Amino acid sequence: MQPKLNKLYALPMLGRDSDSYETSHFITEISAQKDMHTVIIKMHTDLQNKELEQLVDDGSVCYACHVECSQTSFRQVYLTSQSDDIFHIDASLINGKLEISTFLVVNRVVPNFTSTDFTKEYAGLSFTLQRGLVIGIGSFTSFEVEKHQGEFSDSPSIFSIVLDANKRNNEAHIELTDHKIQICLPEKAFRNYRMVSRAPQYMETIHSMLLVPALMKALIEIQSPDGVMTHQDSRWFKSLDAACQRGGHSLTDFIKSTDPFIAAQKLLNGPLVKGLDKLATGDDSDEG
Repeated sequence: MQPKLNKLYALPMLGRDSDSYETSHFITEISAQKDMHTVIIKMHTDLQNKELEQLVDDGSVCYACHVECSQTSFRQVYLTSQSDDIFHIDASLINGKLEISTFLVVNRVVPNFTSTDFTKEYAGLSFTLQRGLVIGIGSFTSFEVEKHQGEFSDSPSIFSIVLDANKRNNEAHIELTDHKIQICLPEKAFRNYRMVSRAPQYMETIHSMLLVPALMKALIEIQSPDGVMTHQDSRWFKSLDAACQRGGHSLTDFIKSTDPFIAAQKLLNGPLVKGLDKLATGDDSDEG
């Protein structure tokens, strides 16, 4: 949400559209980019006011980066005391316009605040700054973070988990079709999968058990002689390659330099570690 600017402040305000200080300034520069699974926000802050700089140094005041995506209802405030900082957001939480506002915020109560750089309206006055109070307004910017058709943002879209038609098979097996990486399960295992797949807290665990080994098989198959030629026109190959291209390299280059087990985890956004974390903590939320 873009902050509303108003020159009538009850307390001295530093930043845009404010004349509370003579020469001080609070300027922020924001950039954002998206890689395979993450939106990366970089914030550079230039604060010029000796009293406020001291408060930042001792932790009484901090820089705030407010990030909001109305389309997905994502909203988060990141606090830092660093003049240069980076914030990472799970790309699955963002789609469409991402709005970013920056502020100077009181982190703990500051009694008797004053500044030698106050304008004449505030000169000689002192103020008690309460925790959470905004005392500086930085930049506002917005970025478009689009999920394009075919993007590998919904990992199950290139997988198909099906009942094995051969009732004599007692083990799961994997088939690489023109469209999807198919995981065939025996009847009992398929029933169990259908039951637990309804519980979001088990999703990463299911992906670790089924999707990671299936994707490993596909990646190893690509590395075999004529593997790229055989599969390059398949939907799953194109989807994986597009995901790698957003990270700055092709799928074939990525798997040449990365162990297939590690590569599968990275492409699936780390379900193994996340699944173990949720099992250990009993977290039943579906947040990344």
